[in-house]
Amino acid sequence: MTRNKGSNLLIKFIVLAVAVYLVIQLLKKQIQQALSGGSYRRTGGDAALKAADEMVKDPVCNVYVPKREAIREQVNGKTYYFCSPECRDAFVKN
Repeated sequence: MTRNKGSNLLIKFIVLAVAVYLVIQLLKKQIQQALSGGSYRRTGGDAALKAADEMVKDPVCNVYVPKREAIREQVNGKTYYFCSPECRDAFVKN
C-alpha cells in the first residue's frame, strides 16, 4: 500500500512539473511578443502603412516610386509625385 501511495505522489509531481513548465513557456512567449512589438495584428496603423507603401507614377518618365520616397510638388492645386528633382523640374518648366 505504501508503494501505491508513493507511485501516486510521483505521478502527481510529474503532472504538476509538466504543467508548471508549460505555463512558464507560455509566459516567456507572451513576454517575447510584447517586447518585439507584439503579434502582427495592427490597429489604426494599417492606413498609414498602406499609404507609405503605395506606389505613385512619375508623370515625366512614367517610373513608379514608393509614395513615401517620392518628391512631391503642387501644381495648380494638384499634387504630383516624382522620382527625382530632375523630373520634377522638367515637369514644372512645361
